[in-house]
Amino acid sequence: MAMLKSLTRTESALAVIFWMLVVQSAAGLLPALYVWTWPSAHTWGYIVVIAFDSMEKARGWYYSAAYEAVKPIRQSSTKSRILIVEGVVRE
Repeated sequence: MAMLKSLTRTESALAVIFWMLVVQSAAGLLPALYVWTWPSAHTWGYIVVIAFDSMEKARGWYYSAAYEAVKPIRQSSTKSRILIVEGVVRE
């Protein structure tokens, strides 16, 4: 935690995120290799990524009447998660 606080004084948020990714990936690699199993080809077909121009548009879609109408079908027929994550804006 002390390293993260000192990085925020001199580095941009993007640099801090990058270094945290590097450190956490290295720390999690060995335990992950011990339990990792590749998803089947069939499972890869169910991974979906949708991009929106803004967080407001993503939330607008999620709470829209059209999606509210089909949401119960998704929830009752699948084990799934929807994650709405704000991306990094490229300059």
